[in-house]
Amino acid sequence: MALWFMRLRTFLRIVLALLSMVGPLLGLVLAYVLLRDWTQISQSDVFYVKHDYLGDAVWWGLLSLGTLLAAGRVLFIRHARLRWLWLPTAMSFIILLVPDQSVQHHPAFPGIDGLTMAQRVRYPVRSQLTSLYSDLKLAVDRGETLLCVSGPTSVDSPYFRAGVRLTYQHVCLTTDLPFDALLASSAPGTLYILMRPGDPTIRLRATVLDRNVDAKSVWLRPRFGTDPMELTISTHPEPTSSQLIQRRGASISSPSAPNVWHTALPARAAY
Repeated sequence: MALWFMRLRTFLRIVLALLSMVGPLLGLVLAYVLLRDWTQISQSDVFYVKHDYLGDAVWWGLLSLGTLLAAGRVLFIRHARLRWLWLPTAMSFIILLVPDQSVQHHPAFPGIDGLTMAQRVRYPVRSQLTSLYSDLKLAVDRGETLLCVSGPTSVDSPYFRAGVRLTYQHVCLTTDLPFDALLASSAPGTLYILMRPGDPTIRLRATVLDRNVDAKSVWLRPRFGTDPMELTISTHPEPTSSQLIQRRGASISSPSAPNVWHTALPARAAY
């Protein structure tokens, strides 16, 4: 009976030690990813979000190795106390905080958010896109003729390349090409004002990085969803109450009465 109990106790000890190693092993993976990002930043053909990737990699590596040794002590030293497993268990909870911080404006532990920086810096890009939308929408509602001028702005973006901080770019296009084809040469932080020939709708999109360090951009997506975030503005003027009454009266008086509506010419986008 005592022998069976000792075997069960040894089995549970081994299981607990192995389970507690999951967090430290994931921490080593995080350290590798951050170290890889740090080595790629020196390349001139990649975009990146500025961060102390080397410092984060060292922090994660030392923390993971230390807690892994604590779990190994319980696993290989028969008389080691189980209290050593509290260290790798706490490490596992820290690992759980990493993806959660990507959706927070002000993370509780900003020192361990290096892996999710690309997701967090999308907030200012989204803010720039909505600000541009508000300006264009106000101008269109006023009936102003908008002039499109593409080029860099004076506002810094959260993205860098070869040690140089990039600014937000405005690009205005009227094209029949698929929108995904525009990503081939787009830097992150590019705000597109897009129109289709014959279509009075203005479409606004923005580019971001999918990872902290990457050679290509992707479309900014909404907080919930996988499709690109797209804001639209119709250049057709909204009908007033008097126009609706006139149109209704004309249609009632004669079936062949001419339409009082005139197609509005698409406004040329400007910013």
